[in-house]
Amino acid sequence: MRVRLVNQTVVEILNAVPGFSVEQCFHPNIITASVETPITVEPGWTIEEDGTIKDAEGVVQYTPPQPEAPVAEPVEDAAPEEPTDGA
Repeated sequence: MRVRLVNQTVVEILNAVPGFSVEQCFHPNIITASVETPITVEPGWTIEEDGTIKDAEGVVQYTPPQPEAPVAEPVEDAAPEEPTDGA
């Protein structure tokens, strides 16, 4: 679903004619000015910069998945090296 936003608020939903894509139905400038949504939204809903979508009452309807934090691998202590005689 592609929508047009004004001040992060959905003001228009771009619907394609059956048998065509949204990109085929609208001028490229309109497509460039619109955003893709991962869920079905309605006018008046807001899409925050982090991708969170709230309905008109402010109830969160979608929270984007957060990237997993890298897990640090445990570092094994190396055994101290034994001095060599050189012989």
